[in-house]
Amino acid sequence: MRSATGSVKIILTFLAAVLLTDAAGAAGCRCPPGENVRQLATTIESDKGQLVACGQSETSIPPGPVRVSSLEIYNCQDRKALLDFDAAETELLYTEPDRFRVVLVSSYPAGVHWQRLEVPVAEWVLLPGEHSGPVATPQFPKPLLTASEISTFVRQYQRWLAVSPKKRDWSRAEDIIAKLATAAFWGDPRAIKLFLNAHRDAGLDAGIAETWGLYEFEYRLVHPNSGRSPN
Repeated sequence: MRSATGSVKIILTFLAAVLLTDAAGAAGCRCPPGENVRQLATTIESDKGQLVACGQSETSIPPGPVRVSSLEIYNCQDRKALLDFDAAETELLYTEPDRFRVVLVSSYPAGVHWQRLEVPVAEWVLLPGEHSGPVATPQFPKPLLTASEISTFVRQYQRWLAVSPKKRDWSRAEDIIAKLATAAFWGDPRAIKLFLNAHRDAGLDAGIAETWGLYEFEYRLVHPNSGRSPN
């Protein structure tokens, strides 16, 4: 991995939108205008270039990462977005002397007996001077579930799926889709196939379909060669 040379400048500020934009501008790079007030503008700079990270800051515990949503990271030279997340996703932004590290985190029932946990999904490393988006490095840990628990759930899902949509218990749909995604991450072949086809097979409504779409996006970050689900 290349290391940036030359002096490195880090500017981190948590100010209101106008002061924030001025501070970023003073470093020679501004966050682009957006609909939301920017709470975070962080730049890193070297003799190879400059990057700016923009987003909605949630928490920060120095010297740890900043918890961010709607994170966007731009190359200041050509204003190209190298990473771009929406408000439904949460990222941990690590500002290091010569790079940004971004870890996408998400909530899954991946703990013992389906306990909900926040887990890392994927990581990106961005260096000043790069003009193309970085490749995601998978970080998702294997869920702490037994093969018996996975098999039992897969059978439960198949029974749920076999019920007519009008008679199906939709109050459980969000929990079922979350467990199905977790079973796919665990590596069960039946769960993977059922999960990737769930949008079509289960006739999910708009809200649950959006949740499934987020899980599918994260699954494909970790398993980019998993093939495409049917439309």
